[in-house]
Parts: sequence; structure tokens; C-alpha cells
Amino acid sequence: MSNIHASLLELSFAQKKKPSIQQQFTIFRYKSIIEEHLSQDHIDHKEIHPQLTNVIEFERLFSEMQKSIEQVTNLQVEFWTHLTTLVPDLNVLNELGKKIYLAAEQVDRYWAQLCMINPHYQHALTLYGEYLKDIRNHDHLGTQLIDKSFASLAAKKALDENAASADVLFNDNTSIIHVSGNKESLGKILNTSQGL
Repeated sequence: MSNIHASLLELSFAQKKKPSIQQQFTIFRYKSIIEEHLSQDHIDHKEIHPQLTNVIEFERLFSEMQKSIEQVTNLQVEFWTHLTTLVPDLNVLNELGKKIYLAAEQVDRYWAQLCMINPHYQHALTLYGEYLKDIRNHDHLGTQLIDKSFASLAAKKALDENAASADVLFNDNTSIIHVSGNKESLGKILNTSQGL
């Protein structure tokens, strides 16, 4: 439970995939465990609730950004559909253009707020990168964010592989401390060698 933010987001994504009854129970159980952990940690340390507030705020902002991206996409489709008519009405095109501009600014505001909470979350990077690349036609910026998303995924996999293989390094003549670098649990000691 070193990354509560990722755990809660993944559980909410899993819940949206219409799991079986057994899987629904498992998701419910894990959420209960997290809630129990949060209440116990609040009693013990009183430092986890700012993280939980960030998790809830991040989920809300991510959901709002998805809705705004959908709105921009629908407005773009409507704009280009109206433009292909025989005699397009310039007033309608102007209004649609204004709505597209305002909705795109809103998406950018949501993205800036998300980056303040967690700038390396893979789903958000991929979503915003594809939005920039496919909808806003910013190929360079979109590709950079998508590449950053894949790099963060590769880094996470490499870290998990290194953590799994770190047990080989833990012998009597080697002193090793495995410390978390996550934003949520920075500096937390995850594992130590037998020599310590």
C-alpha cells in the first residue's frame, strides 16, 4: 500500500470494466482494506489524509478533463460537419469556434491542475497526449506526452523487476537499503539486507 493514489484509481478503473461477482467482491474488499488502512494511519500518524484528498481531487479532475475532451471532440465534429454543408452559416461556425476555444481552454486548465497533483500518471499522460495529437493537431506535444507515458510505464516495470530481483542482492556481506522514491511515500524504507 505504498501508493494509495494508484491503488484507488486502478480499483475504480477495474470497477468500470463490469467485473464478475467474485471480482466485484474482491474490489470491494480491497477498497475496504484501504479505508481501514487510512483510518488506522490517521489515528497513528495523521499524515495520510492530505494524500487521500489529493487522490479524490485527482479523480475528480481526471473525470472532468475526460468530459471536457469529449465536449471538444463533439464540438469539432459538429463544426466540421456544418462546414461541409453547401452553404455554411458563418454565425453558426463562429459560435461553434468560440465554444471549441472555451472548451479547449478548460481542458488545458484541468491538465495543469492534474500536473500539480501527479504529473507522471500514465493514463492522464496518454489521454492528454492523444487529445493534443488527434484533436488539437499538436503532433509534437502530443507525441512527447505519449512517449513520456510509455517511459513512465517502462520505468515502473523496470523498478518492479529490480525490486523483485533485489532479494538476490541481500546477503550477509552486502548492506543494502531499498528506499521508496514515490511522491506519496518519499524516503520510506521498503527493505533492508540481513547485515543491517
